[in-house]
Amino acid sequence: MASARNICGKRRAGAGKACVHRAEWARDMADPVGAIAFYGAATRRWLERDTPDVAEALRTLAQLLAHVQRASSVIHEDITDMRIRKL
Repeated sequence: MASARNICGKRRAGAGKACVHRAEWARDMADPVGAIAFYGAATRRWLERDTPDVAEALRTLAQLLAHVQRASSVIHEDITDMRIRKL
């Protein structure tokens, strides 16, 4: 969020709402994107074992997909919100 703050500081004052929205979006996306990376790596580790644990890989893949859905929802809600606010 610090980088969003720096970008916003360089913009003109009228763009404040858009900058706040970008900072909120970055914060809302950080958790699901981090989780996607984590569960993707975990799935790969389960499959790369000498004896792959497919059941565990499927469980971690299900978690990954849940976080993909969460990220997709954030994006969809933000696009809808931007259309309403006309940012």
